[in-house]
Amino acid sequence: IGISNNSEEKETFEEMKRLESLDARVHFYEYNVPFNYSDINNYAVKTYANGEHILFLNNDIEIITPSWIEELLMYSQQENVGAVGAKLYFPNDTIQHAGLVLTPFTSHTIMSMYYTMSKEEYGYVSRAKCVNNYLAVTAACLMCKKDLFLSLGGFDKIEQGIAYNDVDLCFKFYENGFRNIWTPYCEAYHYESISRGYEDTLEKTERSEKEKFYLKRKHQNLFDNSDPYYNQNLSRFVHNSSIDGLNTNNYLEYSPIEFTEDIIAQINYSKKSKNNITIFSHFDKDNTIKKYVLYYLEQLSQFSDIIFVSTASKLSTDEIDKLKNICRDVIVKENYGYDFGAWKTGMNYLGNELDDYESMILCNDSVFGPFYDLEEIFNTMQNKNLDFWAMTDNQQIAYHLQSFFIVYNQKTLKNDVFKDFWDNFKIYKNKQILIENNEIKFSQRLQKSDLKFGIYVSSKDLNSYLNISHYYWDRLVKDFKFPFIKKELLRDNPMNIDISKWKEVIKHNTNYDISLIESGLLN
Repeated sequence: IGISNNSEEKETFEEMKRLESLDARVHFYEYNVPFNYSDINNYAVKTYANGEHILFLNNDIEIITPSWIEELLMYSQQENVGAVGAKLYFPNDTIQHAGLVLTPFTSHTIMSMYYTMSKEEYGYVSRAKCVNNYLAVTAACLMCKKDLFLSLGGFDKIEQGIAYNDVDLCFKFYENGFRNIWTPYCEAYHYESISRGYEDTLEKTERSEKEKFYLKRKHQNLFDNSDPYYNQNLSRFVHNSSIDGLNTNNYLEYSPIEFTEDIIAQINYSKKSKNNITIFSHFDKDNTIKKYVLYYLEQLSQFSDIIFVSTASKLSTDEIDKLKNICRDVIVKENYGYDFGAWKTGMNYLGNELDDYESMILCNDSVFGPFYDLEEIFNTMQNKNLDFWAMTDNQQIAYHLQSFFIVYNQKTLKNDVFKDFWDNFKIYKNKQILIENNEIKFSQRLQKSDLKFGIYVSSKDLNSYLNISHYYWDRLVKDFKFPFIKKELLRDNPMNIDISKWKEVIKHNTNYDISLIESGLLN
């Protein structure tokens, strides 16, 4: 059964007729709806499929193994088996698919094992050469029982119309007591995305992240744990079965470490004068305090006392003196724990004095701005009677509040979740693990408590499932009067986003001196 979806080329229709003429069992049908992989395949199964087993096969597959169907069927016919997947190669004889692994708290979410490695790769305990169980396999070449497929609702055409529909189906099989199998004895070339193209536009990226979000939401229990078919001593971040960092000679990079202080300088300039206290985390490899940082601090000082904690350990006296009329206190320390370590130092320094303030702001120098009146934004959010709030959030990896500017009011400061985290605070040398434990998981624990939280500009405001501080930087500034732009975006641009008009956008919409950004980006 071949389904033609919005085909246009004359040669396509001629080829369909030619193939039909070769064998009476070959039939092509048109289903001209907007492309939705799940809908198209569900329609084909319900309308035309008469067999006991279904084989889903992309039109960009070239079979290698003569007995390929038999290799799939020998497992599909077993009562306790859900999906059976094949071993797929790129045209250059590297692996495209050798089983899929669930990887919680990663940006990729699902890891394709041995991706781009040689087709002769054996893998961990020869998994790339042996039939074994995986939590999921790709639907580019997937066999399952028709009745089982239909009984579980088939592919989800609403929430997984294009991406992750195969993973969702395999998860449903697993959750209903069936095992999914991958076999290297059914081999094929997969000319991936040759007819539809890649996910290389903002619209497609947004849709893919949305479908990933729905996948996590539907199978939260799986994502709260770990893949039952993947050795937890192996890495979640690379697809070659590397040993996880915790189990190598570098295990201390990935292990929680007790927090200790190494204070170099500690200066008090003034006493409490505001109702709010800011702990500002600073680092500069040149051991200077850039002009954009001073401007940011000046704006904060309008409504908050400031504890300035710098991990630029060789900060000179002249540099520190720049803060004399802006900050309440200055602490210079060794870099232990990145921003979270600096914030912990500030809280330790304040001690019981923290009770004298209405709120605590934790922020850092990872942004340029503010472009708009920061005190006005602060007061607007405070008037909402929130227990804690952030400038923005992030749906990627796992939903969390972005830590570059978060306000905690007294109810949060006295909350058991908040106190437990900081009383038992651990640092991680590996920044990815630090973000997972200290930013994402801490944020999630607070959200699950009885505290009321809010976002100044949320990803929901833009109907986005991406990191809006990067992907929608211009709309944030123009349409939402967002006060910051990420330094990482302008310096590194890790997502390769069009930022060519950043000067124009800031000049046209704000009164901010862009020379502060230009000098901040030097070196």
